[in-house]
Amino acid sequence: MAESFGSVQDLQAFVSKQASNPAIVGLSIAVVAKGKVQWSAGYGQANKEKNLPVTPDTPFMLGSISKVVTGTAIMQAVEQGKLSLDADIRSLLPFDVAVKHLITLRQLATHTSGIHDDYDVLDASYGPGDSKTTLQTFLKRYLAVPKHFLATGSTYGYSNVGLGLAGYVLERKTGMPLNVWSEKQIFGPLGMKNTHWFLKGFPQTQKIAVPYDAQGNPLPHYGYPTWPDGQLRSSANDLGRFLAAMMNGGVLNGKRILQSKTVQQMLKEQFPEVRKPRGQALFWELNKGLIGHNGGDEGVFTMMYFDPRTHIGVVLLMNRQTEVTLQVGKTIFVRLLREGGLEGLFR
Repeated sequence: MAESFGSVQDLQAFVSKQASNPAIVGLSIAVVAKGKVQWSAGYGQANKEKNLPVTPDTPFMLGSISKVVTGTAIMQAVEQGKLSLDADIRSLLPFDVAVKHLITLRQLATHTSGIHDDYDVLDASYGPGDSKTTLQTFLKRYLAVPKHFLATGSTYGYSNVGLGLAGYVLERKTGMPLNVWSEKQIFGPLGMKNTHWFLKGFPQTQKIAVPYDAQGNPLPHYGYPTWPDGQLRSSANDLGRFLAAMMNGGVLNGKRILQSKTVQQMLKEQFPEVRKPRGQALFWELNKGLIGHNGGDEGVFTMMYFDPRTHIGVVLLMNRQTEVTLQVGKTIFVRLLREGGLEGLFR
């Protein structure tokens, strides 16, 4: 265990050094402790071509961190009695699926539904701007194909489509699309002003961090039909507020988005008998003592984890994904969380 940082200046110097790696285009970070965002910073460029710097309020595409936000909305509906984690969701769908076995939200939340990601289909669904194909249209076509299903119940298989389906089930049962629900019941109450599911939700899209490919070339802001699985865009400060609320048992600054017992349920291992690469809670992952999720996509690498032992969490957002940027992110997390670098400052 390395020593904790002696001051915030030491922390800043460490992160600044990591962010100065030439592979990094832009990086934003927030540290959550004692119930709130304690420190945040931005480094590098949100847009190299326009020389737009990253700030802690710069929105980045989150990738799969989006799944825990989708999960929060679903658990809100469960609390309200509008959804059940263990009911068969096939009866809620206005179309048939290619299998006859039970499909539940708990399975979708833990990647045990048997829905298989066909990346030839998924990659082809990406395009510039918000997707023109609706979530319902995509799911109707996709779930009608038998080869898009594997075994269920006793088998783990990470599924982006499954999380897209979970978001769609929320809309079918409540009559409110996930993006509208999120704005009203998560982003608004938590003061997440720089967080939206679609590009059309941002008044100034030019302030969103541009994704860059492995060669450092800018990519257009893109979207895809299964947007509840990874398309959310948010800033380090906003996502830090969300993480703080979850670490606080569902409340931030007097605004409660979930009951404490619901949060405890979300963060508990599900189906421990099922073999999988890491612990799997409801929409959250359990990673060697840390709880959180990461995200990756073209021009996207993000991490959000907290240590339930120290009650310290970190959000890290980057707009380029290479082997080097992955290593930079892991180095920061190891030093800040696994090696206890923050404990002397914020515990």
